[in-house]
Amino acid sequence: MGLMKSKNTSKQNFIEMKNFPLNSILYGPPSTGKTYNSIDKAVTIATGSSSDHIYNKKQFDELRKQGQIEFITFHQNYSYEDFMVGIRPNFNETSRELSFKKHKGIFYEIVKRARENYENSLKDDRIISTENWVNEKFEEFKKYVESEIEVNGKFDINKKVSIYSVEDEVFIYTGKKENDELLQNKRIEMHYDALINIFLPYVQNREDIKKLENLPGLEISHPTYIFELIEKFRQFLDEKGYEFQSSTVQKEPLKNFILIIDDIDLAKISKVFGELITLLEDDKRIGKPNELKITLPNGEKDFGIPPNLYIIGTMNSADKSIALIDKALRRTFKFSSYYRDYDKVILKPEPKTLLQKFKEEVNKLKKHYGADF
Repeated sequence: MGLMKSKNTSKQNFIEMKNFPLNSILYGPPSTGKTYNSIDKAVTIATGSSSDHIYNKKQFDELRKQGQIEFITFHQNYSYEDFMVGIRPNFNETSRELSFKKHKGIFYEIVKRARENYENSLKDDRIISTENWVNEKFEEFKKYVESEIEVNGKFDINKKVSIYSVEDEVFIYTGKKENDELLQNKRIEMHYDALINIFLPYVQNREDIKKLENLPGLEISHPTYIFELIEKFRQFLDEKGYEFQSSTVQKEPLKNFILIIDDIDLAKISKVFGELITLLEDDKRIGKPNELKITLPNGEKDFGIPPNLYIIGTMNSADKSIALIDKALRRTFKFSSYYRDYDKVILKPEPKTLLQKFKEEVNKLKKHYGADF
């Protein structure tokens, strides 16, 4: 379903949505439509328009499939490792061995998609055409490496190091024993994205790799092996007789991405967000005057949050007062209150009048104590 109809429409939507806070929390008593309204707001931010809730929900579901909107619910055991990056146990049923694999959480993934879209929207047609061509040929190279592993059990990078597995995002490589047997208990990764980013500027030696930015730690610490594999890729292109051919491409439109966090107050905010609280601030986003990037616990450098990612949280004020919420959260997020519309639910004048007077007294107490009831 084509929700973004043109480059100009998408750009216009992005500019218009700047008036909507990048980080917001909808709070109020139970059953006042916080989660309900978060869906409508997410669709408005993503598309620049809104309709009735039924139609919005259809668009919301489609945008989730496309990865432009994500929805998650916090709970007491939710952690930074769940939200961002960490490791998880991985039990091999065949070998009966327990190992650990890297985990990338929902926030990491949507930031990655939003940042990729933001950066691609700034590129000119020639760069996009080149990257598309390289990505296409690299997919062929991956299949070539995989076929070599199926036949020989490995793909040699050099005499001492070989790739032994082709996975979703990485090549897995290791060294060899004296008898040429692979040390498969030493699992080292080469990320495809990093390899392509190293190949594109046409690096000439290992020192050129060290000068590049936005590379994971291992790509920086093992530049020799990386450069040798890049040379293997170049050799593959030469043997196939591939030469770059420019193609007509449409510049990628800038999109708004949205993460909805239901019951955001139920998790320990400082534990889940960690250093991300600072990066979420408007002026710390990528491309802003006080842009900040950090090194993640997994060694990935230059992690930043783009300006086209919106966070919408919901909070039940019956569970916790805003006064008790983490100060960093109150400083970073804009709070919007949601209360029952008693004009719609109360038809008789007497109980309505009584409730209005009760609300007036509560509001006086709120102002006096600075609390949210």
